[in-house]
Amino acid sequence: MRLNKLLANRSGLSRRAADAAIQAGRVEVDGVVQSNPATETPEAARIELDGKRQAARQLLTIALNKPRGVVSTTASFPGQQSVLEVIAASRQANKDTLKTIVDLAPAGRLDSASRGLVILTNDGELQNIITHPKNNIVKKYELFLKSYPDLTALCLAACSGVADKETKEHLRVDRCSVKRREDEAAVLQVELHQGRKHELRRLFRALGAPLLDVNRIAIGHLSLGALHLQPGQWTILTVSQIKLLTVTPPAYPPRRSKKVRP
Repeated sequence: MRLNKLLANRSGLSRRAADAAIQAGRVEVDGVVQSNPATETPEAARIELDGKRQAARQLLTIALNKPRGVVSTTASFPGQQSVLEVIAASRQANKDTLKTIVDLAPAGRLDSASRGLVILTNDGELQNIITHPKNNIVKKYELFLKSYPDLTALCLAACSGVADKETKEHLRVDRCSVKRREDEAAVLQVELHQGRKHELRRLFRALGAPLLDVNRIAIGHLSLGALHLQPGQWTILTVSQIKLLTVTPPAYPPRRSKKVRP
């Protein structure tokens, strides 16, 4: 197995962070410093990172239906629960789970005002696959907003995108459709394979349609509906469910550069 993959699996580092650690000379394999991330390494090898042995460990991946008001970080903030605290406080948690979840990290984030599917894992390779834009892993969202005069035009504008006046980032979604419309409210379904901080809220605010609620309903081909998770509930994913996370769709058109000229 390649050294960077083996280190990521044992340490919980992302593949990119594992590459950086190896290239910086911080990793020893059987007592010898290695600087090439692609070095083929026996799975039984002794690996040390900064002098600390990285033992083989059981990989664990959890899907959580994150409620609003919960931060998707491993650290909590005053007055707010973290996703790890939600898992630990649930009736589902047992002693074995509590010992393991301290090593989990979110594979991508969801802002505290939003709700929906969050993946937590100690598998650095899986985390990299889900979060790196080049892998085109789709995240699907339901967007709730007040009634808008022309929802079809709004979707087209969201796919074309706008430049954020403050950051100059080009904000857009990959796909958008009208899921439900009522007299005073509407629900859109959008897809993103690359997300920036608060991108959906910033985008639709700029389009004159501020969002009332954001619900992430799927990552890859794994959906909240298939998992049957109520807000605050979680489940340990099976190998077949993890594979659904990493199914790569046809390539999306490339985004414009992060910064655009005003």
